[in-house]
Amino acid sequence: MRYIVTVLIAGLLACSAWAEIINGSFETGDFTGWVLQEVKGDAQVVLGGTHGSYMASWSLRGSYVFRDGEWLFSPALVTLAQQVDLSPTDGSLLFDAWVSGSCTISVYATSGDVPDLVITGTAPVTYVIPLAEWEGTGVYAGFVGEDYDEGDNHAYLDNIRIVEIPEPGSLALLGCGLGGVIPLIRRQKR
Repeated sequence: MRYIVTVLIAGLLACSAWAEIINGSFETGDFTGWVLQEVKGDAQVVLGGTHGSYMASWSLRGSYVFRDGEWLFSPALVTLAQQVDLSPTDGSLLFDAWVSGSCTISVYATSGDVPDLVITGTAPVTYVIPLAEWEGTGVYAGFVGEDYDEGDNHAYLDNIRIVEIPEPGSLALLGCGLGGVIPLIRRQKR
């Protein structure tokens, strides 16, 4: 019986390895585990997240500056990022996000120049970015709040996580293991 339990536990552990976002719901009450850069914006962790706990809140206000004899608009910008190792996983990056005012949140699953998603919605929504194409590499989970007007604008982010989708081969292997264990259990009962 001990062998059966050991095989089951080993099989479940093999299927449950996944990448993890550190402090994805900001449960520490701060930005522990995240790299934060603020340019004319104020980022803070506040109560009131989508699950009743903490969330990241960015206050963004662009402004005009007088430079070289002319008025130029200078946008507000806040970047929140974390490097995540995806070895080996086939999952998705999930997070809740919304904005108020004219700001946007650009989401980057890699450190490239083109965002994978731009958020402009004013209601909390859970967004999903599949990560299969970056399997076995590092993913840069980057969230950039941008504001291009002088109004008082806010961006909100909560419940950032990576959810693994088991590969068919892993599930087939687990099924074969269970198929081999069931006859052993029946044989022991006789």
